[in-house]
Amino acid sequence: MLKIMTNFSTQYVESLKITFVEQKKKWEYFCNNVPIFKKVNCEEDIDLIAKIVHTKYINIVNNSASEYEKWWLEKKYNVEETLESLFEVKISETICATVCITPLFPRNIKEMCFLLPTNASKVRFYNIVTHELIHFYYYRALQQLNINVNDIKIWKISELIVEPLIKYLFPDYIYLHNTYHFSKNENDMADRLIKLYISKEINLIELVRRMTNDYKNKK
Repeated sequence: MLKIMTNFSTQYVESLKITFVEQKKKWEYFCNNVPIFKKVNCEEDIDLIAKIVHTKYINIVNNSASEYEKWWLEKKYNVEETLESLFEVKISETICATVCITPLFPRNIKEMCFLLPTNASKVRFYNIVTHELIHFYYYRALQQLNINVNDIKIWKISELIVEPLIKYLFPDYIYLHNTYHFSKNENDMADRLIKLYISKEINLIELVRRMTNDYKNKK
């Protein structure tokens, strides 16, 4: 299901453009580490420079991808079986994880792909992959239940449930890198409901309903 890629992708370029336009501090920090990006003056510059960087660092990208493939084979069946059982759904299509030099690692649920950094530690690699796969399984399960996955609340719930799921199902993969900063009440709610979901005391529809209602009540 998961395929580690090293090709030059449009998602890679898009991640750079999003950072350049929307996250100035992160872009500045990134440029200090990869100075060639300091030459970027507008979005259009990124397309060419991204290709140069991809070519320049291709050995690092390939070496990281080779390591990741070995690591994934060690845990692949455990992760897939756990998530299939949890969400009661299977994903037969290929999910592409592209290794690249970028400060931002977005996923694309529709296109079935996400990005991976180079030189990640083993724990960080497993954390990122399980984090992203949880999203894919969550959305696939909701789609099969005919739930509108384009609702912003569905996205927020997906981000809230990932960390507690990793904590309880994959404790060896915990790595503190959560991008989103939710309130203590929201995190506590997610933790409480995820325990009920894992134990099969509530189903996915009930999980979403309760989290949506709790979110409304706390606004």
